[in-house]
Amino acid sequence: MNPDIVRWSYAAASGALLALAFPPYSVWPAAVLAPALLLRAMRRAETPQQAGDLGALAGFLFAALSMPWLRFVFGPFAAGLWAFFALGPALFGVLLKRLQGRGDWLWVAAAGVLWAGMEAARAHLPGLACPWLSLGYAFAPAGPLLQAASVIGLYGLSAAAVAGGAALALAAEGKRIPAGALAIVAGLAWGLGERRLELKPQGRPVSVALVQDESYDVERLAAMTPRDAELVVWPEYQAGVPGGMVDRYREHLAGLTSGRKGVLVVGAATVDEQAPFENFAWVLGSDGALLGRHDKQHPIPFMEGRLKGHSDPRPVATPLGPVGVQICYDLDFEDGSRRLASRGARILAVPNLDPASWGPLQHSQHSGMAPLRAVETGLWVAKAASSGDSMLIDPRGRVTARLGFAGRGVARGTALLSDGGLTPYVAWGWLVVPLSLLALAAAVADALFGALRERAFLVYPPSPLGVEAES
Repeated sequence: MNPDIVRWSYAAASGALLALAFPPYSVWPAAVLAPALLLRAMRRAETPQQAGDLGALAGFLFAALSMPWLRFVFGPFAAGLWAFFALGPALFGVLLKRLQGRGDWLWVAAAGVLWAGMEAARAHLPGLACPWLSLGYAFAPAGPLLQAASVIGLYGLSAAAVAGGAALALAAEGKRIPAGALAIVAGLAWGLGERRLELKPQGRPVSVALVQDESYDVERLAAMTPRDAELVVWPEYQAGVPGGMVDRYREHLAGLTSGRKGVLVVGAATVDEQAPFENFAWVLGSDGALLGRHDKQHPIPFMEGRLKGHSDPRPVATPLGPVGVQICYDLDFEDGSRRLASRGARILAVPNLDPASWGPLQHSQHSGMAPLRAVETGLWVAKAASSGDSMLIDPRGRVTARLGFAGRGVARGTALLSDGGLTPYVAWGWLVVPLSLLALAAAVADALFGALRERAFLVYPPSPLGVEAES
């Protein structure tokens, strides 16, 4: 068969398999098999540019098949966003091809590290930051393997998946030692993960209520709020606060929700176009007093352009203990929840807004990210979404209470708040992103210098005169 047809077929199949790894299918083994197909195609590529083209095809198909709902949000401009997602795999292909031939073990390790670096770069690109569909999120349904996130985090899972795919690509060439070694590591990780799942979370039980409603009507949400819950979370943007009336509005809200015995976390925003736009959450005591406030850390690209992100999240002291707050898109990133955990948070409260008009696929993909934050931090996550999925998640990533897409009501459950130690990832995870970005930058520099050397050789080839003179 024509080698070009084989390469492009592998790349296309890889893009389709990557989509299969995520909701609504959630076939998590595809997160390893898809990179294997792509890397098999890249190894057969004749040039780095061709390897980059194969990566671009796989990346575009992956994004288009996984996120057709972007058309509901951005219309025809969705194709541009799918193309943006293709840039990372394209760069990955170019860089990795240049490392081929420098040793199989180096190539396998570089595949994992460069993919993680590519995802981290996409999540930190100014104005376009987006961690959506990072490969590690595909392991949310794989309970035992998911527990590795408590040590290596989201990008560590992504790196492990792609390194596993690289080892399988080598095995297809008869080089089976890397695949065998990584299979042993995966087996150990699975066994240790099962043991971690058997350990029951410990701590003081706290009753939690997650109010799910997309009316933006505070009186309606106040009527839905259970008075007996110790922690109540409302969705994002539900309280529209007029400019210059912050204190009066909060007092009004305290009156509407009087009679509560616990802490209330309210998603709010300013509605005065003349004032700076603010997206924040109030944390209110049982008497309506303001205990603290969290301002959204990560604005959504193209949607919250007026919003200035808050870069220093801190837990709010409450009668329940320190409560960490993340607002919607904040929870998609690993940095905010990790910082809050390192600063003593005992639970993460998450006001969230996903409009029902975006459809169930968008909701299921967004909901699939939250378990990673619970495992990374070792904290319970209480997420109240406007139209689903509202979820209470334990520190092992298991959903203990849920209200699904387009439902209206209250999801109730019990969280266990403990003063337990930090997960390894909370302690050292701050190193992961800088190191992966540094590795990516080093590979880019190596590729650039290599290309310059090759160009200089073509422009000024060695003279054969010296050879003739010696002979």
